[in-house]
Amino acid sequence: MWSSVCLALTLSFLGADPVAVPFTTHSGHFERNDSGLKGEVSSLVVETPAEFEQRFGVAAVMRQKQNFVKPELFAKRRVCAVIHRGKEPWGYEVKSVTQVGDVIEVRYQATKQASSGTATFASPLIVSLDRTNAKQLRLIENGKELSTLDLKAPVPAQP
Repeated sequence: MWSSVCLALTLSFLGADPVAVPFTTHSGHFERNDSGLKGEVSSLVVETPAEFEQRFGVAAVMRQKQNFVKPELFAKRRVCAVIHRGKEPWGYEVKSVTQVGDVIEVRYQATKQASSGTATFASPLIVSLDRTNAKQLRLIENGKELSTLDLKAPVPAQP
């Protein structure tokens, strides 16, 4: 009897529907030269304002509306980021953020933009999402898994 219950629970978990996770994309930030990140692409989860400031700076642009990451955001949210580096800038469009079991999936399109000259670019996708009980974050870029990152436990509610 007990094995039947365990099997039923396992099958229900595997067939669980994805639950939408509230998210916001942010703009107006650049990767700091001293971020310590290297390579053609980096993916990371940022849990605190100090961690964010260590990796990113503010890049205000006139006549463009930016959505900056504010320090108070980290009380209820975490930030995930992907940074593509190279001779072309990149554009991003988040398609969905969902959770199944203890895994959050961020699905997005990433596209190289046209460029000329000798400049090099570090193009970040910065997304804040509600803190949940998830243990991992999976980044799905253009339909393929880019990386799976471990998440820290959610911050307890503040009185």
